[in-house]
Amino acid sequence: MRNKLKAPVHLSELLLQALKWRDISLKDQISLLKEKWPEWVGPLLALKSAPLKIRGKYLIIGTEGPVWASELELSKIEIIKNVQRELNGTPIEEVRFRILSDREVKR
Repeated sequence: MRNKLKAPVHLSELLLQALKWRDISLKDQISLLKEKWPEWVGPLLALKSAPLKIRGKYLIIGTEGPVWASELELSKIEIIKNVQRELNGTPIEEVRFRILSDREVKR
């Protein structure tokens, strides 16, 4: 039995669907990382920082200040290993830090 051919679809429509799926997927990944964050960095650092986004091979982490970014820098290899394990080999190779303004800090 032959499969019926589907009606043609515009390439722009397919690209929009793919981008929407990618955004949802990244949001789900960040939610999972935020859930595991206190376990990985400890309760104090978890209050002062959070994973913000994944951009290519980079995990972007927001911190309340440069001191917290420096503290996390010491643990970045372990953070990368945890992220790769939790997200089944997501190609995170580096961590970048972003100092958040007072308005951006979420507690």
